[in-house]
Amino acid sequence: MAAIERIPPSLEEAAENLGASWGQMFARIILPLSMPGLLSGSLLVFSVSMSAFITPALMGGRRVRMVGGRSTKRCSRPTTGRARRA
Repeated sequence: MAAIERIPPSLEEAAENLGASWGQMFARIILPLSMPGLLSGSLLVFSVSMSAFITPALMGGRRVRMVGGRSTKRCSRPTTGRARRA
């Protein structure tokens, strides 16, 4: 949000005065100017999500199965098309 809030409203107003639609204004002004904020936010989310998988692997090693590794293995297992019985 901070990257979008830093865009001067005068740029949006100028685009409207020149006849740009909302889609054109977004694609040519808002998106390029907010790209650094989008990239940094994506890197933050990626690093936190990867640490949720890497930390248990480093702490447990190959011998000890941690809960994160079990759920990952269970979710990534190919399905056979049959429902499992409870």
